[in-house]
Amino acid sequence: MRSGGGAHLCFNAAMARLGLRRRISILFAIVLALLAALAWTAWTAIARAQADAREVAHAWRVREAVARLETELRSAVASQRGYLLTGDPAMLAGYHRAAPVIAGVELELQGLLAHQVAEAARARRLGELVGLRLRQLEEALSIYREQGLEQARALLASAERMALEGELVQVADALLAGEAATLAERQRRSDASQRASLAIATAAVAASVLLLGLAFALVFREQRRRWRAEAEMRSNARQLQESLAEMDLRAQELGTLAALGDALQACRSREEALAAATRAAAVLLPEAAGQVLVPGGEGVAEAWRWGEPAVASASTFQHGQCWALRSGQPVQAEHPQAARVCAHLRAEDLAGGVSLCLPLTAQGEPQGLLNLSRWRPFDPRERQLAASLSEQLSMAMANLRLQEDLRAEAVRDPLTGLHNRRWLAEAMPRELARARRMRQPLAVLMIDLDHFKRYNDSHGHAGGDALLAAFGRLLAGLVRAEDVACRHGGEEFVLVLPGADAVQAQARGDALRTALAALRPLEGGRVLPSTTASIGIAVTRADGDETPAALLARADQALYRAKRDGRDRCVVSTAD
Repeated sequence: MRSGGGAHLCFNAAMARLGLRRRISILFAIVLALLAALAWTAWTAIARAQADAREVAHAWRVREAVARLETELRSAVASQRGYLLTGDPAMLAGYHRAAPVIAGVELELQGLLAHQVAEAARARRLGELVGLRLRQLEEALSIYREQGLEQARALLASAERMALEGELVQVADALLAGEAATLAERQRRSDASQRASLAIATAAVAASVLLLGLAFALVFREQRRRWRAEAEMRSNARQLQESLAEMDLRAQELGTLAALGDALQACRSREEALAAATRAAAVLLPEAAGQVLVPGGEGVAEAWRWGEPAVASASTFQHGQCWALRSGQPVQAEHPQAARVCAHLRAEDLAGGVSLCLPLTAQGEPQGLLNLSRWRPFDPRERQLAASLSEQLSMAMANLRLQEDLRAEAVRDPLTGLHNRRWLAEAMPRELARARRMRQPLAVLMIDLDHFKRYNDSHGHAGGDALLAAFGRLLAGLVRAEDVACRHGGEEFVLVLPGADAVQAQARGDALRTALAALRPLEGGRVLPSTTASIGIAVTRADGDETPAALLARADQALYRAKRDGRDRCVVSTAD
C-alpha cells in the first residue's frame, strides 16, 4: 500500500515538474497507445470472429448438405415404396426429382470438405453409399415391372439393403458428429476470444477514461486559470480604457483651460474676459449656469450671467451675505438646511438645485465672485475645474484692472486726475475730424493759473500741489461728458469744447474764472487762498481746414495776449 502511494506521489511530482502542454501531450500519447492497442485487439477479435463465423457457417453448410442428402434420399425411398404399394406411376415423381438433387448435393458436399482429408473421405464414402442405395431402388423398380411386387419386396427386405442402410446412416452420423465437434471447438475459441477481447477492451477503456479524465482535469484547471487571467486582463483593460478616457477628458479639460488662459491674455476688457470664461465654462461644466459679480459700492454687483440658473441669486448684495466671500473658500449648498447657505440665494430653489460659490481673488486682492448652479451636485473633479476657472478669471480680471490703471496713468495726470498732454495729442485729431464731419465748431481754451510761481513760493510746493489738485477737480466738475479737460503741463490746462463757438467758449471761460475765484484749496488742515486764471480761446475756422497744432498755437497766442493785457481774463483769438 505504501509502495503504491509512494509511486503515485512520485508520478504527481514528476508531472508537476513538466509543463501543462507536455503533461497533456504525454497523457494523450498514452491514451492513443491504449486506443491503438484496443483497436488492434478489437481488429484481432473481429478477424478471429469472422474466421470462426466462416468456419461455423461452413460447418452448418456441411450439416445442411448432409441433412438435405438424407432428406432427398428418404423422399426417393418413400416415392419408390408408394409406387410399389399402389402401382400409381404418379408416385414416382418424387423419386425422379430426388435423383438429380442428390447428385448436386453430393458434389456440393465434396466441394465443402475438399480441404478436410478425413471428412472428404467420409463424404466420398457417403456419396458411394447413396449411389448404391439409388441403384438398389432402381433395381427394385425393374424387378417390380418384370417380376411383380413380391420379388421387389424381397429385394427391399434383403440383408444387403439393410447393411447398406446401416452404413449410410453411420457415415452420415459420423460426418455430422465431426462437424458438431468442429462447431463446439470453434464456439469455445470464439467465447474465449470474446472474453479476452472484452477484458482488454474494458481495461483499455478504463485506462483511457482515467487518463482522459486526468487530462480534462489538467485542461480544466489550466482553463480556469486562463479564465481568471482573462478576467483579470479584461478588468485591467477596462480600467486602462477608463484611465485613458479619464486622461483624454483631463487632456481636453487642460486644453480648454490652456485655451482660456491664452484667450484671457488677449482680452482688452472685462467684458471680453467674461465672454471667454463663459465659453470655457460651457465646455467644462456644460450643465451649469453662471453668474459673475464684481466689487461695486459696498458689496458686489452682477457683471455677467449665462444659462438658466437652478438656484436664483441676487444681482447685488453685501460681502457678508456670501459665505465664499466671507471665508475666501468655495462653498457648495445642496439643500436648504445645509450648514452654510448664502443669504443671496433663493433658499427654496435648493430643494432641487445646487449652488457653488467661488471667490475671485488674485494676489490677495478680491476681484469678485463666481456663482455656479445646476440640478445635481458638483463632484470633486468638477469643483476642481470650477476652481481652476475661477483662478484664471481672477488673474485675468486683476491683470485687466492693472492694465486699466496703467493706461490711466499713461494718459492721466496723477495730481489733478485730468487727462495729460499725451491724451490731448490723441484726442485733438479725433475731435477735429468729428467737428468737420458734423459741420460744427470746436473751441479750445488754453488756461494758465496766474502768478503760480509766486503762489508756490508763498505756500510751498505742497500748497501749489493742493491748488493744482483742487483746480483739476473743479475743472472736471464743470465740463460736459463730451468735453476734454487736460493738464497741459505745469500750471497750464487745456479745455476742448466740441460744438462751442467763440461766444459760448468765452462764457464757459468766464464761468470757470468765477468758480476759480471762489475756490479755497485745503492743505494739511489749512485753507489756502485762491488765485486767478488767464484764458486764451481759439475756435476752428469756418472752412475747418486746420491742424490740431495750429489750433492750439492760436489758443496759446490768445493766452499770451490775455496775460499781457493784465491776466484774469479771457481773450478770443481772431481767425487770420
